[in-house]
Amino acid sequence: MLAFPPSESLIGTTLGNYYLEQLVGRNELGPVFLGSTDEGSTYLVRFILAPCALDPQERAAYQERFLQVAGEVAALQHRHILPLVDYGSYLGGSYLVTPNLPMQTLISALTKSGPPSLSTIGDYLEQIAQGLEYAHEQGIIHRNLSTDCIFLLRDGRLAIGDFGVMHLLELATPAGQSYPDYGSGEGRAPEQLREGSCGPCTDVYALGAVLYRLLTTHAVFRDSSREGVYAQHLHAPVTSLQRWRSDLPEALDEIIRQAMEKEPARRFQRPSELVAAYRQAVGWHAGAAERLEESASSSLETAVREQAAEEAAPASSAAEAGRERASLWHHLLRRLRVAWRRRSSSSTG
Repeated sequence: MLAFPPSESLIGTTLGNYYLEQLVGRNELGPVFLGSTDEGSTYLVRFILAPCALDPQERAAYQERFLQVAGEVAALQHRHILPLVDYGSYLGGSYLVTPNLPMQTLISALTKSGPPSLSTIGDYLEQIAQGLEYAHEQGIIHRNLSTDCIFLLRDGRLAIGDFGVMHLLELATPAGQSYPDYGSGEGRAPEQLREGSCGPCTDVYALGAVLYRLLTTHAVFRDSSREGVYAQHLHAPVTSLQRWRSDLPEALDEIIRQAMEKEPARRFQRPSELVAAYRQAVGWHAGAAERLEESASSSLETAVREQAAEEAAPASSAAEAGRERASLWHHLLRRLRVAWRRRSSSSTG
């Protein structure tokens, strides 16, 4: 790490327009402060410290690239991207400034409330895909998308944060050294682990991992070490959704497998393609449940009519047998209808 003063000593410091009021957290990158302006607005000021010592030439090159990348991210203006409102350098550390909004990470919401309905998940995917594709059109790849950096705002809207952060860490890593670990790594694409080039399909891979987490609240790959998780990203097949939820459409397994193919060319090429496939799978599943319920209802009505006709005929052993059959049909079909309603509710509600 670069020499940087203790975090607590920065409280009361003014960085440009921001007065650092309090230290609100630390992560692998550096400290995070609550900052305020003369107008009374509050912001989060987040430092990014280089993961290793840089010589003067490397540091100058990094600072130049930092200003370029941060400027590109600050230019992103989209309702599903958390805006970067300012950036700069101080005492050897770079910092990013974002609004201090009432929000929680998507992983926090999942931990508290469990998986959303399939319909809500579809809406979430749509919002994330819109933000990603807008950034891709500007030539910016997220590189570290996960439920840790997708935020649920008070109005129910999602906003993606951390654009450019992973790229800045990569730029601060001298040639020949491994890129730093940052974030959960739950959607780290194989090409990133091989230190290859990143593109829109890198974010598609991570979006597949986000979808898996939304559906199950579990990560795609689990291991006691980060290295073990990375090895699975490189070589292991995706764990079936059925391990966690048997009520999900089986087609969703194939969608996530395609999104998380090891080779980028075999994945969905755009986030919106994943969203379209998801909506088709969920829509077919809901329609099938509705059709089966309608069929059960029709059979029930037929059985009731037959029973009424037999009761109106002269009593006989045949009529009695008919009534027993109709009663059995009524009982079984009612149970089938209730069961499918419950299953449909658990799948979509």
